[in-house]
Amino acid sequence: MTSVQANRIAAANCEIALDDLTRQLYATDASLYQLQPAAVAFPRSAQQASSIITAAADAGVPITPRGAGSGLSGGAIGDGLIVKNRD
Repeated sequence: MTSVQANRIAAANCEIALDDLTRQLYATDASLYQLQPAAVAFPRSAQQASSIITAAADAGVPITPRGAGSGLSGGAIGDGLIVKNRD
């Protein structure tokens, strides 16, 4: 992710993790695949989710929604922005 893309995403009103540990934690799911994301977002409301998704789309960063990460086909991982609801 470029610094311009990171700045656009960071401007959204949402908690975002760019550190290596968090990115490594979200690089796997229940499948055999592993793909480290550029960042992980933790929206706490529908408004924050909308804001972060719009910011990522405007920045040209791919978005991967993530539930529990229990899928067996690698559908919960991606190299762009992982969006995980923070309960």
